[in-house]
Amino acid sequence: MTAIRLVASCAFLIGLVGCGRASRGAGEATSVPDAPEAQVASSATSEQAALETELERTQQRHTGALAEGDAAERARATFELAEAHASAAYGLYAVVYELYELRLGNPTRRSELDLRVAELEAQQRAWLDAAALEYAEVIRTDEPAAVALRSRARHGLAEVERSRGNPVAMHDLLVALLHDDPTHPLASSARMTLADEAFQAQRFAEAQSLYEQVIALHGDEQHYAHYKLGWIALNVDDGQAALGHFTAVVREAGADPRQHALVEAATKDCVLAYARVGRPERARAFFMHLDPGRTDALLQRLAEIYRQEGRLDDAARAVGASP
Repeated sequence: MTAIRLVASCAFLIGLVGCGRASRGAGEATSVPDAPEAQVASSATSEQAALETELERTQQRHTGALAEGDAAERARATFELAEAHASAAYGLYAVVYELYELRLGNPTRRSELDLRVAELEAQQRAWLDAAALEYAEVIRTDEPAAVALRSRARHGLAEVERSRGNPVAMHDLLVALLHDDPTHPLASSARMTLADEAFQAQRFAEAQSLYEQVIALHGDEQHYAHYKLGWIALNVDDGQAALGHFTAVVREAGADPRQHALVEAATKDCVLAYARVGRPERARAFFMHLDPGRTDALLQRLAEIYRQEGRLDDAARAVGASP
């Protein structure tokens, strides 16, 4: 469990197609579709049941190892149970959200839906509590073969603590992971989470150091780290550095379809950075090199920023400049 996943079954996502029976006279009946709220409530129940079933299967698979296995086997089984409890808890997020949406549109059923949401949230808390206890048990094990497993357990427990609203506990677990196992595959994710936490708190020097460590590992997350470094630069009024980071995202990740949303954001933010440090008359050449297919649109965006800042001559030069 390396990250929180908001997932639901296909049946939940598209809505269950059900039907009721309505009497229309002696022996005559016809099927009518359930009300949307009935479908959602039924789907929530089905989703919860599916999560409970999968959790029970996991528990059954590991009963023997927990009862009769050696220390390493017990640690592995306990870790798998923690993963299962956490996964089940995260699986309820989408269910609860859907019921919240239904509640807003059905004031006459608000009390009933509030009760159902409260039941699901209580179940979610119970599963998160179970996961926390199991992850903690794995972390405490001194079995030499469980070193990597302890790091995974720390990462999993950090996600649980974030879900439970305990950012300090999450922070301490990730710091411990990096201290004890800095080369673990999850270390990059831990650095990214700590960097985002520091960025949100405007501890920009700390965030910058962590993002730079992520970039040095040359993993998939380096593009996002470059993007966040761009925003740190903007926040400290270093437009040239910001432009460099945003441009790096576009050029290095532009061919990766998985990074499409990030590249789109970086392309737009290049305009913000360029408005601070770029020369208006050279804007067309810069954006033609950056994104030839959208040069005019990006120049119009740049001109609008100039106009908002009262730089009307710069706006005219940006749009009218020739390559």
